[in-house]
Amino acid sequence: MDTARIQAHIAEYRRGYAWLWSLIRTPAQVAATLQAKEPLPIEQGLSLRRLKSFLASVGAPEESLPYIHVAGTSGKGSVSHLLARILTAGGCRTGLHINPYLQLPHEKLVVDDRWITVPELNELFNDFAHRYGLWQQAQGEFTRLSYGEAWVALTFLFYVRSAVDWGIVECGSGGRWDASNVVRPRLALVTNIGLDHVETLGGTLESIAWHKAGIFKPGAPALTGAGQPEVLNVLETEAREVGTDLHTVGPVGDSTRNWTFRWHVRTHGDRLDLTVESPFAVHRDLPMPGLAPFQAANAAVAVAAADLLQAGSGLHLAKGAAAKALAGSAVAGRLEHIQTEPDVILDCAHNVPKAEALVDSLQQGWSGRRFLIITGMLTTKDAAGILAVLCRLDGDFLLTEPYVFGKSTCRPGDLAQCLPRGERHRLRHLFRDVGFALRHALRMVEPDMVILVTGSVYLVGEARDHWHPRPRLLENLTVQPPVAPYRPG
Repeated sequence: MDTARIQAHIAEYRRGYAWLWSLIRTPAQVAATLQAKEPLPIEQGLSLRRLKSFLASVGAPEESLPYIHVAGTSGKGSVSHLLARILTAGGCRTGLHINPYLQLPHEKLVVDDRWITVPELNELFNDFAHRYGLWQQAQGEFTRLSYGEAWVALTFLFYVRSAVDWGIVECGSGGRWDASNVVRPRLALVTNIGLDHVETLGGTLESIAWHKAGIFKPGAPALTGAGQPEVLNVLETEAREVGTDLHTVGPVGDSTRNWTFRWHVRTHGDRLDLTVESPFAVHRDLPMPGLAPFQAANAAVAVAAADLLQAGSGLHLAKGAAAKALAGSAVAGRLEHIQTEPDVILDCAHNVPKAEALVDSLQQGWSGRRFLIITGMLTTKDAAGILAVLCRLDGDFLLTEPYVFGKSTCRPGDLAQCLPRGERHRLRHLFRDVGFALRHALRMVEPDMVILVTGSVYLVGEARDHWHPRPRLLENLTVQPPVAPYRPG
């Protein structure tokens, strides 16, 4: 494809995505609405009703394929990626939808580990816009979708167009009232539960678990990697009420519960081998060469999910699918060692549980190293809690902020006030964006120091631009057949 045609496709893509962005209500728009009149109570389930209205007008694609629905505070993106790889390695044509994406929206529309191309996405945008216009003209109860609702609709339409065997759909925030909960899955997954999105999901583990458990559906088995007793009580209650079975995944040696699936890891030098024991099979010594230590629990949940699907949904995977999938590369943005000399690690630790998992892994695998930590986050996150955890690492901080259209970000100066008082001497500089911070760090990093970029998913995505610039990714995704956009690491 010549340069002019490539640029024409990219220009069309930018116009289509700009239209989709127009569905976003920014914090300023929300504030203006609240100033103009008294705010009305948000009707629970309104998003689901709007989306169902649109989906009904386009043939109910959410009902035409077998789906797997994934929720959780941490690990849902990793579990979704790993499960998709297992199904693909087992011979299934598998769709993957993650939320949010790191760099390009193409990451939300993936089949068999291949991103949708720019020409394909343009066709999908055009078809969606046409159907959306017809739905609006019908003048039914609803005439507008939100940005998040539109993305869920696009995902279902893409899966049908791509004729996938299985579609994996990751929740946005929560689960019960999330737009993705229009789906009736063959399997519902809750990875784990921690304190995050407390302004919308509540400030207790029980309230957050209740929101996540809302994805459970009658007759579809449920699976969780959560282990807290108060969380499991909520999940079990929900499973009984909707009429399904809850299966649990836990580590060998934890006798607090009769886990359905048990897992453990063995270390062989720098290599980790995972064993998962289930009622259906024993997966022994699965190598995880590209995965971080904290991914063992996520990988165990993915393996358990594949076993449950084979036991209850008539799925037959090729022998060795799990081993082949886990032996692949790391998941982008999850303890991703993207450069050496100097070493640079990227990780989306945007809540306290994720930060704790990151720090534990770094203290195990990078013992004795000092870190130059570049971080920034949204105002909705527990900045003080995350920074307190990161302060367990030896090293200094560069504070910045991500650019996120439609979301409020924490200014670097405000973020500095969230550092524990006794640790503020470790602050080196403030930067207006991660690109400036990263370039400074690469110039000034001390010998044997590791650069760690962590915090917001959006921040890590911006940092990835240094190695995988978005313009080049778009050009690669425009060529037919597409050049692989990138592999982590």
